[in-house]
Formats: sequence, C-alpha cells, structure tokens
Amino acid sequence: MQLLKHVRPKIIIGLAGAVFIALAAILLTPSSAPAQPVISWVPELLNETVLAGETKTVSVSFTASQELGAVEVRVVPELEPYVRTEPTSFTNITAGQEVSLNIIISAATDATTQVVEGTIQIRNAGRPPRNFARPLPVTINVSGLPPDPGEAGKATLEGIDSDGDGVRDDIQRHIALTYQDSERTRAVLTQYAKVHQAGLLVDDNKSASRANAHEIGRAIECLYYIRPDDARAVLVEMIAQVLNTDERSKAEFRYDAQLSGEVFTSSGDNRTGCDFNPDTMRN
Repeated sequence: MQLLKHVRPKIIIGLAGAVFIALAAILLTPSSAPAQPVISWVPELLNETVLAGETKTVSVSFTASQELGAVEVRVVPELEPYVRTEPTSFTNITAGQEVSLNIIISAATDATTQVVEGTIQIRNAGRPPRNFARPLPVTINVSGLPPDPGEAGKATLEGIDSDGDGVRDDIQRHIALTYQDSERTRAVLTQYAKVHQAGLLVDDNKSASRANAHEIGRAIECLYYIRPDDARAVLVEMIAQVLNTDERSKAEFRYDAQLSGEVFTSSGDNRTGCDFNPDTMRN
C-alpha cells in the first residue's frame, strides 16, 4: 500500500501533463487556411505601342486556379484613357477554365508621346470588391503627334520631320486630324505623303523620278480602292498640302519635267497598291 501511495500520484501527474501538452499543441499550431485563387495570364504581360489616332485589339487569356463565380474585369485608372476590355465581366469562371479577353488599345489623335503603365485585374462581382492575385501588367507606349512646326516648317524644301518617319510634321498632323474616323485613309495618305515628298527631293535623276512615280501611282490606286467615291477630291486636297510653298511647287515642276514622255499603266487591282492590308482595319 505504501508503494501504491507513492506511485499513483506520479502517474496522475504524468497523464495531466501529457494532456496539457497535447492541448497546447492544438491551440498553438496555426490552422491551414484554404489556398487563395490565383490567376494565370497568357501572355504574362502586355507591352504595346499605339500611334495617335490608332486603335488596336490584342487578345489574351486567363485561367483561375479555383472556381471564381461571377467576376468583373477592372482596368486601373492610369490605363483607362487608353485601354478598355471586351467583355468587362463574366457570369461564371470555373477552375482551370481558359477564358479569352480582348484588350482594346487606342490613343486620341492629339495624344502626346508618353509611356503609361498599370494593370488589368480580375475581381469578384460582389461586395466588398476583392481583386484576385496576379493581375496582368500592361505597358502602353503612346506615339503622339509632333508639334505644329508653323512657319518654320515652310522654311526649306524638306520641311521638318521631327520623328524621322518620312512624313513632314505638318502633313502628319493634317492627316491625323482631318481623317480621325478612318484608319485606312490615314494609312494610305501616309503612304502617299512619303513618296510624294521623296519625289520633290529627287535632283535631276530621271531613273529615280520614274521609280518614285511608280510608287506614287501605287498609293493613288490604293486610295481609289479605299475611297472610290471621293478619292479624287481627297487627292487634290492632299497635293495642296504637300505643295504649300513656292519652293515645293517649283520642285514639283522639275520632277514632272523628268517624267516627260514616260508611260505608266495601272495594275488593274487597286488593292495591290496598298503597302498594308486595308481589309484588316476597322474603318
């Protein structure tokens, strides 16, 4: 009895300590929280250049690691002047579902040259709003119009071409601001302006003048393909813009003299005169 008297308390105390340690372990061990949904994008980022007056569409896709239900597509305020999405929401996103999204990028015709950065986010459609991890990083390089050269742009035959694109700044601005509603027209008049300006700079070179005249003819054919109803009026007005000084008009006379006796024929398919595909443009 004396033996039991001394042993029993030790056994009871040992069991109580074990229970306490086990309980402490349960309370102090952090519970494993459910994994948060993660969005995967293809591509993983966007880096696009847009010209003043241009609109372009880029297709991306995303996949969620978990079911999200109804979601909204959010463009951060920094990007809103240049970026929108189609669609802007989805009624149900399931786990592993590949979802396509169109990113529409545009810049106003008077946009200035700059780089804009931000993200496109996927967030729940309910309240409070919650953005899911891994938004799509977006960088937009806006290539804006050059400043109006004014009278300085008329001081020389070459004029001012500050961005080196082969089109005088005054002509570049005229095309962008006059034909804001037609990407095709801006493209063909830019094509025309480059070759017409180059023709003015040909110095007593009959072969070069003839090659240049062929390119002018192609641009005119393209213009008639794009604007069959008013191509002539648009062309006359464009010529007046290109030849807006006495020096440029005289250079045009010299250029025409080198083409005396030359015969040029049409390709028969005005569309082939375009250096771009007008049928892929929205307007």
